Amino acid sequence: MSRSSASKSRQPLRILLFTAESCKFCPEVDRIVRKFIGSNIGTKISVTTVDVDLSPETAAQFNVNTLPTVMMGSGANFERVLEGYMVEEDIQDRLMNKIFQSILAGDLSSVKRKENLIWLTKNVIESVSRKNLIRENIGDYVHLQALQLNNMAILALDKVASQLLYEAGRVFGLYGPLQMFLHMINPNIVKEFQIVSKFREVVGALTRLYSRYEQFPILTADSAQIIEINDLNARIRVIGSACAVGAPKIGEPLCWALAGELAGQIQAATGRFARVKEESCWGTGATFCDFYIEILEEEAAAFATSTADAGKKEVQSRRTTFMNTLAEMTENLQSSLMFKRQLRASGDYVHITILQQAFTTLKIMDSYCGMLLYSAGVTYGIFSDKRVLQLALDREKLVPPISFSKAIQFVTEEFKHPTAMLTRKHSFVLSEITEDEVEEVGYIILYELAYAAGASDVGETFCDFMAGFINGRLQLLVAADTIVKEVECFGLGNNRCRFKISVV
Repeated sequence: MSRSSASKSRQPLRILLFTAESCKFCPEVDRIVRKFIGSNIGTKISVTTVDVDLSPETAAQFNVNTLPTVMMGSGANFERVLEGYMVEEDIQDRLMNKIFQSILAGDLSSVKRKENLIWLTKNVIESVSRKNLIRENIGDYVHLQALQLNNMAILALDKVASQLLYEAGRVFGLYGPLQMFLHMINPNIVKEFQIVSKFREVVGALTRLYSRYEQFPILTADSAQIIEINDLNARIRVIGSACAVGAPKIGEPLCWALAGELAGQIQAATGRFARVKEESCWGTGATFCDFYIEILEEEAAAFATSTADAGKKEVQSRRTTFMNTLAEMTENLQSSLMFKRQLRASGDYVHITILQQAFTTLKIMDSYCGMLLYSAGVTYGIFSDKRVLQLALDREKLVPPISFSKAIQFVTEEFKHPTAMLTRKHSFVLSEITEDEVEEVGYIILYELAYAAGASDVGETFCDFMAGFINGRLQLLVAADTIVKEVECFGLGNNRCRFKISVV
């Protein structure tokens, strides 16, 4: 079977959890696995418990000799994730890395990409070209720190996240609305048949597109210019990239989605594969972003590498480095919102489709990427600025852990705080609490949420990052484990985003 045909028939992932009644650690590992899968992936991965006393033949088939054992795979191909007892953080890391590897190994359906990006293209045309607002109450621009802080939280997880962001950008560049803009900016692109001439026309049009082109004010950057151009490679400099402007130096580039977007646009316009590497960035200590572009004879991977085999200390050190930057970035946000310091010349707001292409496209690429977004949201919810929550706790003289209902009240208040509203990520906010004999369930409802506003009914939820953020906030306030699920979304045909919160 060819690689492409195998990919099309790729079966969904399944987790096998081998246990026995006599295994004292099995219930705890079972709880951790189900909590992780339930929060991050839901029905996209099935978990099957195998009691080795009842099914010894199954245990023998998989050569299971230690309990608990967790295996992951599909069809006839399974591999061990863990054997014996591990702490919760290590189990989550193992599961995350194995699922990420599955994402990167699978081919992506271009048909699905195109179909699901139709609504995003429509959003841009309606809002940017025809001036018809997608979000009638607050407009179609969101503060660029919403993009940057989300971006930083995703990159904090693992280096593999940068490769996924690059691929998401490439998909958007290939199938999104920017191709239309590019050809309207420079009609000569379609008239050129020689690859060298066509490449030069495309690069020139790209620098105009990212230079506050008045006809299409998506505001990805302040300006862009060609630094060097040869027959099949070039360097361009982007000033005021929304992904990175004002960000602290962390030793790594930050504009992975933009690099992929450039590669996708060049591939679509020239018919040749392209690879784009960000050589300088605010994240590496520069005050601009330089991208090296090259045309390739065949498709090649992005420049990112996986740290799936990295040691625990290395991964934890990386996360700590990234999370420590949140304080500085939060101060940038506060200064910008209070009009003390503008981060860039063209203003600090970008079109919501920039946020959508960077994060929603991840979900369009592969539903498993919802796990990545959810985990990043949890990380951001735990580590980001907590001043508003602390004020609420101080006001009522409370110290965590607090009640489930009070925690939902405080998180809702934070969404309604002026600084949150000024980012324009959402408009109206509501909360609900329901209680029966079995469990207490809460809901937080956000209207005009930037991640999904304007999406068509494609059978997908798109606000995994926000669901994770809510869960991260609740982890700071309540003692119990919680699961947060988006149950209403524009991607499901609703006109709002509703998050169900329940206790494990």
